[in-house]
Amino acid sequence: MNERTIPVMVDACKNLDDFKMTRVTYFYVESIEPSDRILYDIGQIEFPVISLEFTGIVYKPLGLGEYFDVPELIEEYFQGVEKSEFLYVDSDNLWIPNQLVPSTPHRGEVFRINSRLFAKIYRLCKDDAFLDDRTVRFSAPAGDVLFSEDETKAFKQWSEGIIKNAVNTFPKNKDLMVRWEE
Repeated sequence: MNERTIPVMVDACKNLDDFKMTRVTYFYVESIEPSDRILYDIGQIEFPVISLEFTGIVYKPLGLGEYFDVPELIEEYFQGVEKSEFLYVDSDNLWIPNQLVPSTPHRGEVFRINSRLFAKIYRLCKDDAFLDDRTVRFSAPAGDVLFSEDETKAFKQWSEGIIKNAVNTFPKNKDLMVRWEE
């Protein structure tokens, strides 16, 4: 793929008779406060606007790297965004037809989706209520969705680190534990 791609993490894969779709999660940066510090630059033209709302899909780490191939790059991105007083990182999901995924997807795997294809899927499948047979007939050139082994490992390590940190930071309150007898 020679153009921008977006990392998506597999959440669930459904392979039912009438529903063959994979739900994937992606990260985005958002601001819901007006700000004059978000610049819109298209080509060589900078548009002088005050942003009322802003949403941008995360597609690469900060700096020169193209992939989140180590957990530190993921953490650096989140920390960088969270330093801002008006930006935050969130996640959302969408459904993609199974026939677009080059192999049987498993929960936690990361795939890279061509940005043009992502936009097309987003428009068709963003709202779960509108999933219909339009998506079953959906097609894309081979190579528009690719498995990302290094990012799969990095996101797994990163999420395990967050869970471990949360457990260590917030010890269990024994008074709130569920009691049972054997």
